[in-house]
Amino acid sequence: MRFKKTRLKDWINPVKWISFLVSLVTRFVYAPHIVEQYHMRYVRCQECIGLKSCKFCGCNMPAKASVPFEKDSTDPEDAYDEPRWGPIIFSKKKWEKVKNDYKIHFFFDSDNF
Repeated sequence: MRFKKTRLKDWINPVKWISFLVSLVTRFVYAPHIVEQYHMRYVRCQECIGLKSCKFCGCNMPAKASVPFEKDSTDPEDAYDEPRWGPIIFSKKKWEKVKNDYKIHFFFDSDNF
């Protein structure tokens, strides 16, 4: 961090302190490995999000998918009897292992914007 170019009034300004704290939080919240997991949740539950509720448990969607500690309801007809997604994995190493184990890949095409 560079401190030489900051002004004293910035150091004592509460708005600057709040801005700094928000930047620390958003840097963590919007880390690519966490964004990927939210993306996966929304893609796997598109039908429920379109209905605004889960077709298995009736919960509010996408609100449930937006909570990092929630997991998907189990599809009663699913042969594996496992949820489509679990709680957010905050460790980047653990998420990379899950992606490799389940062969999850994300592609971004900037030509469509």
